[in-house]
Amino acid sequence: MNYKATIGKCTDYIKDHISREITAEELAGLCGYSLYHLSSVFRACFGCSIGRYIQEEKMREAARRLRQGQKITEVAYDIGFDTGSGFTKAFRRQFGVPPREYRSLTLQPEFVKRSDLRAYGYVIPVEEGHSQAGQAAFWSHVNFKDLPSYPENASDYAEISAWIDPDAKTGKMEYFFGYITSDPNPAEGFRCLSLSGGEYAIFRLEYLDGGISQELLLHIQSVWHYIFEEWFASHPQTNFDDSRLCFEKYGQKEIEICVPVRY
Repeated sequence: MNYKATIGKCTDYIKDHISREITAEELAGLCGYSLYHLSSVFRACFGCSIGRYIQEEKMREAARRLRQGQKITEVAYDIGFDTGSGFTKAFRRQFGVPPREYRSLTLQPEFVKRSDLRAYGYVIPVEEGHSQAGQAAFWSHVNFKDLPSYPENASDYAEISAWIDPDAKTGKMEYFFGYITSDPNPAEGFRCLSLSGGEYAIFRLEYLDGGISQELLLHIQSVWHYIFEEWFASHPQTNFDDSRLCFEKYGQKEIEICVPVRY
């Protein structure tokens, strides 16, 4: 059986009928599978139920329409919600912020030419299959208790995180988290990471409720998805500069998602 074609048929069908209720039984009939068979294949491919996938796809489409300026009530109705409150609850569960706040957030970057940066920090190995691997703000899930402490007054003004050192065979990466500094000598137990200067597209986010919350982590992750799924595609004159690293910068008042670009 060609499961890849079957899954593609299902996901295309979901996108084409996103405005109405779609059931798992309906999709199984479309593919000629039993409900058990398709449910098993779907979970194996996506790690979630058919219903959860449909809900997340609805929210992704809602986010796209909000970014295009469509009214919240229209979006809720168009993707199949009977009430605005139900839509708001589902949207916040996926993206960490309600639709009105999401729409008001600045998803267009500022282009900034930056000088070289130096950071000292921890290199945190990530186990294959870790549920947070590749996600935003991975440091928020790390127990720093057994790692060396920052020197007193270590950070000049901010901390950064970045995915580094992809393995040549598997592409598996490690995670760096540390403090930006002008100090030429790292403290014992810390690794130096140099970030080359150049042009960056910087997407800025404000802290929610004064700090790092699960809602904020979800939103950071959604912005990364937006950048590589939509933003570059809609800005063909701007290219990703793969000679430099992407990173997240955590200042006192805001978070910067920094993407190296070239024209």
